[in-house]
Amino acid sequence: MNMHPKCNLPPLRVAWLLVLVFLVLAPPPLRAQVSPIADRLPPGTVFYVQWRGKAFVADADKQNHLLQLLEDPDITPLRELIITKLQQGGTDKVTKFDDIVSLLDNRGVFGVVVNPPKTDLPATGEASSPVGVYLVYDATGKRELIQKLKASSQTKDASPVATYGFNGTQIEVRTTGKDTSYSALTADYYIFADQKPLIEDLIARFRSAAPPTSISQIPEYQSIKKNLDANAAIEYFARMPDLKAVVPHDQKQNPVGYALLQLHLDKIHAFGGSVSFSGPATRFQGEILGDTSPGSLFDIAGPSAAEFATEPIVGNNPQFSVSRLDLAALYKLIRGAVVGAVSQQQLAGITAAEAMAQSFLGMSIPDALGLFTGEFASASSYADDGTELRVFAATIQKPADLLRVVRAAGATTIVAEDSSGDTTFLDLAFPYKDPANGQPRKKFYYVAVTPQMLLAAPRKTMLRDAIARLNSKSATRVPGAIFQKPEYLQLRSHLPEKLSGLSAADIGDMPWDKIFASFATQIEEGVKKSPSKSSTDLSWITLVKPEIIPRHLHMSVGGWWKDANGIHFDSYTQ
Repeated sequence: MNMHPKCNLPPLRVAWLLVLVFLVLAPPPLRAQVSPIADRLPPGTVFYVQWRGKAFVADADKQNHLLQLLEDPDITPLRELIITKLQQGGTDKVTKFDDIVSLLDNRGVFGVVVNPPKTDLPATGEASSPVGVYLVYDATGKRELIQKLKASSQTKDASPVATYGFNGTQIEVRTTGKDTSYSALTADYYIFADQKPLIEDLIARFRSAAPPTSISQIPEYQSIKKNLDANAAIEYFARMPDLKAVVPHDQKQNPVGYALLQLHLDKIHAFGGSVSFSGPATRFQGEILGDTSPGSLFDIAGPSAAEFATEPIVGNNPQFSVSRLDLAALYKLIRGAVVGAVSQQQLAGITAAEAMAQSFLGMSIPDALGLFTGEFASASSYADDGTELRVFAATIQKPADLLRVVRAAGATTIVAEDSSGDTTFLDLAFPYKDPANGQPRKKFYYVAVTPQMLLAAPRKTMLRDAIARLNSKSATRVPGAIFQKPEYLQLRSHLPEKLSGLSAADIGDMPWDKIFASFATQIEEGVKKSPSKSSTDLSWITLVKPEIIPRHLHMSVGGWWKDANGIHFDSYTQ
């Protein structure tokens, strides 16, 4: 539990902004009918992320709210600053910047492969790495540009580039220290890999007239692909490799390697998702599929239902998240993996530690975790200075037993305790040094235990307000709450009725001017504390005008749920 909440939203928003600025600078081409790039990727691929080309955002800016934000005239100063920074190295940098952006016209994929193709062992006798990485880019119409960018990236002290031929294709070899990389232009594709056999396999695949055996033919990929948004601009896929083959033989019996195998990660078969800009809302979709029978990480996910008990607490905040999780199942899974991996002496140490915890808490660790009935929520509001204020809530049973555990865990940090009705309030104080003068100070945090919930917040009034809403005789969805807003209801309708997790942000109702000001203050204070950052250029902060965010973005709603096939995620930002 974060006892010192701080606003971390602006950096995430700015990061997305900087990434997506590049995606809208160049005009989109027409969508071409080409075979899926996955049809050529090695079947040993365990992860890839693919940009499907600017064709998949063509005309999306006419309706997609996020892309409209990035085309707002108030973004222009930020774009100009980026170009100015690139100009500082010479006037040719502007062309290079525009060229790099234009590469996003075409599709490309970055992937990781386990047990890539092998050739003879090196002369040193060292075995090749069991993991390889590659990059494949559709170079149609971009071959000259790629050669130009490669030439401009060479420095005077760069290592010489060696070349060799492979089936009519010239492969360039670059060595930097102990690292060697390989690249080639072939059959309208630019290919990069970190291993020689891997790039040769990729060249053969992308030069083949007929699609070879590929990742698109394995069942895990097919199970993910059929559920993804066909109009997605970004697509990613991962599958669990055979850990027995990945973990070196000499490490399979050590505690870490054995415990990893005992977590039964092999029950997680595939993970994938996509990002689509094809409608007014930007859609982030994903799923984790596998064997959901007991004895794996799937056990942690709680059941799905139409409503959450914590809704009265989180509903009047502009931002919240709630999930159902089984902490006791998580502890059981981890303990089982660790116990089976350690020696008898280490097992005796674990047993002794558990006995000490039981004496300290007044009950065993599984029993203590069992006091939480599975629903965990957090909700954010903002102070007048833009500081994020977050309230946490968890559903519980046996409040008297939980209160005893909280008292034991809080120990000397508890400085006061009082009761109101059937609720007990605990005041906690944590020592710290004032960053301004170095003097010792105390930061207060407050906890409340009700018959149904454990709550925590940085201000006691937040707890009292939350409990008043919880005890209200009115409807669960309190008047004026985010749940009643039409845009929330419209986005929520895209999700299943029953969920295991739900999150939302009323973007239009957030005080962005105060949030940006608070973020700028945090950055400036960080620079003052670190002399090495004294030359940091913070001018970009003032170029992002807070009012442009709610001008275009109004609401974000997402959820996740579990079924017999796995866990599914879906969210919409509009």
